[in-house]
Amino acid sequence: VAELVMACLAKKPGGRPKNALELAEKAEALMTNAPRRSNATRVMTSANPQVSQATTVIDTQDDIDGKPPIIWPWIAMIVLMVIVAGTIIFAMVRGPEPTASPTPSQSATPTPTETASPTPSPTPTDPNTVIVLSSDIFGMNLEAASAYLQGLGLNVESMEGLVVPADDGRVLTVYDATPLGGLAKGDTITLIYYIADQPVDDGTGN
Repeated sequence: VAELVMACLAKKPGGRPKNALELAEKAEALMTNAPRRSNATRVMTSANPQVSQATTVIDTQDDIDGKPPIIWPWIAMIVLMVIVAGTIIFAMVRGPEPTASPTPSQSATPTPTETASPTPSPTPTDPNTVIVLSSDIFGMNLEAASAYLQGLGLNVESMEGLVVPADDGRVLTVYDATPLGGLAKGDTITLIYYIADQPVDDGTGN
């Protein structure tokens, strides 16, 4: 079947079947159960006959058992050849698939990092140990820092530190502490804070 299909697609006319009758005869030869044709049909499949204007009557009855010739195998063969030929022609016309150019990857826009406000350090695995970092309490009001540390189970002491003007916003603000790091509950931590400058009374009231 493949050889017959390729013969139908031959470039040179001499390589292709001359007419439909020759094609049908070659297709019939491939059939394991080829139908028998009458003598009139065999005469028409011989070279190119001269067709007269008069209508030629072909005996379609089998000359042995009187059954009509089997036509559906020819139809199936022709449909198969048309499908194969169409597939080959489509593949030749379409050509190779174009290679898709890789899409340039877009660089991700970096997300601006937000500055997180100081938060209490997480509670360690040991329930009797707490961790105190400078970022946890530095910059807090003395009273607020003391309450936070006492809530962790620590004892708090305060100590006056640097002197700043009375109108300075850092007055009573913690700027140092000791000790820091891992502490056991019940330990004492000392907070050092800014104090306001007090005017000296010289006895004149000024």
